[in-house]
Formats: sequence, C-alpha cells, structure tokens
Amino acid sequence: MIGNPADVVLVRMQSDNTLPINQRRNYNNAFDGIYKIIKNETWTHLWRGCGPTVFRATLITSTQLPIYDTVKIYLNKVTSFRPELVTFISSLASAAASSLVTSPVDVVKTRMMKMKDGVYKSSLDCVLKTIKVEGVLGLYKGLFPTFLRLAPHNIILWQTMELVSSLLRKYKV
Repeated sequence: MIGNPADVVLVRMQSDNTLPINQRRNYNNAFDGIYKIIKNETWTHLWRGCGPTVFRATLITSTQLPIYDTVKIYLNKVTSFRPELVTFISSLASAAASSLVTSPVDVVKTRMMKMKDGVYKSSLDCVLKTIKVEGVLGLYKGLFPTFLRLAPHNIILWQTMELVSSLLRKYKV
C-alpha cells in the first residue's frame, strides 16, 4: 500500500507513449508524477489499483509457498534428482503457478492504474468489461512475460533459502 503511488506513476510513465500526444501525462520523473496527480486529479488517484495490488501480493505468496513445497516433496519421493535440481524444478513450478494465478489481477491492476476517469467503476467492472470485449484470455495478457520475470526471482529465492537453511542446520544455528 505504501508503494502504490510509485507504482501508479511507473505504470503511467511506461504506458504514456501508447496514448495520443494530447492525452499523454508527460511526467518528468516519479516526484513530478506524484505532484501532477495530486494537482491535476486528486490525491486518492495515487491509490488507484491498490486493492488489486494487495490482492496480488496475497495470491502470489499463498501460491508460491505451497506449490514449491508440494513439488519439492513429490520430487524427493519419486526421483533421485540432486537437491539443486529439485529446487530448480520446484522453483519453476512455483513461478508458473503464481503467474497463472496472478495474471488476471496484474491486468486489472495495470488497467485501473493507467485509466482516465470514468473508464472503469471498480476492479470488478474492469474484469467484466475485459471479458466482454476480449474474452477470458484478455485477463491473461502478459502471462509469459510475467513468468519470465518470476522464474529467475523464484530460482534465486528458493536456491538461497535452501542454501541458508542447510548451513543453519549444519552449524546448528
């Protein structure tokens, strides 16, 4: 929630060049973006998309942890893979599941953050309009790039966690 204003400005700055010239916001930097949102719109617009952002954070964590553990336990039971490979495969499975679960929320969050007034009344309205115009697959735009972003993060996260855990066990810390 605290970082949401920066996220709103980031999304708007990244998508500014897709707008017609007369509709561009032309923020010079993050601080200028925050200033212009408060001045030209209202300070509450800094928290547009905050609901989906918080929901996404909840979904990603509640997906990554159990998928990683479940796949790791399963692979350890049915294979003789080295621990590093088990961690790698489990990390990829975790990233894939998280991407699938959070992609619709990412689409809604981004659209809510970059919208002009009156486009969507709520997150639910955004979901319904997206499905009506683009079909259900419209909620999965950017799925592969999301996976490409999450996969390296998960691999590093879980490999590091496993390494630190093994060192703590080894030295009985």
